[in-house]
Amino acid sequence: MNAKKHQPFVPESMHMTEFTARAVIIGICLTVVLGAANAYLGLRAGITIAATYPAAVIGMAALRLFKGSVLEENICRTAGSIGESVAAGAIFTVVFLAAAWVVPVMLASDAHLLAERAGPRARGVPRRLLHGVSGGRRAPGWRG
Repeated sequence: MNAKKHQPFVPESMHMTEFTARAVIIGICLTVVLGAANAYLGLRAGITIAATYPAAVIGMAALRLFKGSVLEENICRTAGSIGESVAAGAIFTVVFLAAAWVVPVMLASDAHLLAERAGPRARGVPRRLLHGVSGGRRAPGWRG
């Protein structure tokens, strides 16, 4: 068996900067742009894309102009892909939480208006609807 010694891409003896201002600024710009694009796509189509690859390509191109290092490209790509993750988490979580809060309130308010129009026999409808969501048979006026 031929055992080769591992040789890293960046040797220990080489001094290469990683966390620089230009890498962070380009990464933040990519975060904003890719996060906004992903939020729009997620809200419009219901899916998001992995922004790691576009962030890596754009980051490499931008840092090549400034003679950046491979390690700076890594920081730039990582920061750019964070925007996609935050946007996806925000749009799916916030939309779900808003729907979970708004829909029962809308149902309860519509049921209350219907109950007022229907008369005294339907006055318990809003309570039955709200209890039906949370408890079913424990709702007041349940006959079954």
